[in-house]
Amino acid sequence: LNRTYTQAAIVYFIAATILVAGLFLMPLFLQNVRGLSPIQTGLMLMPEAAAMIVVLPLVGRLYDKFGPKPLLIPGLLGLAYTMFKLHNLDVTTSDGDLVKILILRGLSMELIFLPAFTLTLSEFSPAEVVRASALTQVVRQLFPAFGVATLATIL
Repeated sequence: LNRTYTQAAIVYFIAATILVAGLFLMPLFLQNVRGLSPIQTGLMLMPEAAAMIVVLPLVGRLYDKFGPKPLLIPGLLGLAYTMFKLHNLDVTTSDGDLVKILILRGLSMELIFLPAFTLTLSEFSPAEVVRASALTQVVRQLFPAFGVATLATIL
């Protein structure tokens, strides 16, 4: 097994688990604890997705110019910081603070996803890319499902 592929897959596992678990648990918190409607919840979560969309083209250019490490390291640090901030989330957390955290989380996720996914496939010859891509797709489906199941069980 390719060491770089394994490391990139582990990073992807961590980020995908956190992203999907957050997408599963955050609406539950906003609707059940804070009493927001589904529309209000969607509007509260939209800035995170918007941040990911806006930064995606920039991350692609930065990856081409600098490679994966200068993107992955700040992405992982930003993700760790936002998860630390979210672990204290309660009904007194202001909407503005929550939106700032979610925007930073979206930016951090994008700094992780594109480099990690690109790195997983860049290590293989064209003949091996088909098999590596299939394995990567399985990882992309299983890891988030495993993460959500685990975190929902803990919750």
